[in-house]
Amino acid sequence: RSQRATGVLVVRIDPSAIRTASPPLPSAGNLCILENERRVVCRDAWEKLQRYFRNAPEFPSSRDSCSQCKILEREGEENEALHKMMAGEQKGNLPHLFQDKNRPCLNSWPEVGELYVVSRFFVEEWRKFVRRPTRCSPVSSVGNRELLCPHGGLMFTVASMTKDDSKLIALIWPDEWEKIRKLFVVDHAIRVIRREAPQESAERLLYMTEPELCLDCREGLLYQQQRDLREYTQATIYVRKVVDDKKVSFPAFLLLSGQKNQGFK
Repeated sequence: RSQRATGVLVVRIDPSAIRTASPPLPSAGNLCILENERRVVCRDAWEKLQRYFRNAPEFPSSRDSCSQCKILEREGEENEALHKMMAGEQKGNLPHLFQDKNRPCLNSWPEVGELYVVSRFFVEEWRKFVRRPTRCSPVSSVGNRELLCPHGGLMFTVASMTKDDSKLIALIWPDEWEKIRKLFVVDHAIRVIRREAPQESAERLLYMTEPELCLDCREGLLYQQQRDLREYTQATIYVRKVVDDKKVSFPAFLLLSGQKNQGFK
């Protein structure tokens, strides 16, 4: 015969892993706000449970759940709603940047006088947030400082930004840049400018950057990149036998263990 459940609150107990009969408690020690983690039982059932779980706190069925947790839950819901609104607004203002469509290219310069540059990392992190605003943190700033040297000069040339360095930067249309300035905190503006060359110049067009290229740091970067190609640790070196410019045997290999090679040839 069922009895009227007017007693106390306890958690639903899993017979395969019984540890406690007390309701889940937040850090403040009050009743948890998750209703599916507790249930109401009659007084007789609670008294029997107390024989096995003597230290379990008792909560009358009329007890309200933790007010602090309710506030935190409400704040979390408000933050999620705010992030969704931010993501929708940013996506609406920068749809082509989000979809990676109609992007400018330095190889085929568009009919504009200048383009702007941001780091590829900023674009990728921003796209993650727009796709999943409740799971990813919002992007608040454009960190172009990483594209500059300690002297404030640019680390890339216009030519390199069309080749290997293109994976580090993203080109931005002027109208997109104006929207980015309103939506995010920008530390440094980087521009690529096209100008008509003087008549005495052999080149018809000139391409400049603001800030200008730092030649010393650019040369240092290239030197370090070449050095990294020649110095390695725990690498496998393949040795082939060559006779009359022809390979005549299967490759053998030598594994460098724990030592750093200095320009092996």
